[in-house]
Amino acid sequence: MEGDGHVTIADINSSMLEEGKKRALNLKLNQDSVSWVECDAENLPMESDSYSAYTIAFGIHNVTHIDKALDEVYRVLEPGGRFLCLEFSQVNPAALRW
Repeated sequence: MEGDGHVTIADINSSMLEEGKKRALNLKLNQDSVSWVECDAENLPMESDSYSAYTIAFGIHNVTHIDKALDEVYRVLEPGGRFLCLEFSQVNPAALRW
C-alpha cells in the first residue's frame, strides 16, 4: 500500500542529523516512518539484506575508504535492491560519464 514505507536517515555527523530532524518536523513528516542513525557509512549497524533501496547524496567522495562504503551498501541491500548515488565528481573513463 502506498505510504507504508520506512526510511532510515544515517549520517556520521550528529549536527547534520539534528538539522534533518528539524526540517522533517517543519515539513510535518510522519516521524513514525523515519529512523535517525548516527553511523559511519563504512561500518553500518544495519542487518544484512534489510533494505530495498539505499541512496547517498554527496557522500561517496567524503568517505575514507570508498570500497568499504560500497561493500556496506551491498551488504545491507536485499537481493534486487536499488542503489542510487548522487555525486558531482568526474567518472573515468569518459564513456561512462553519461
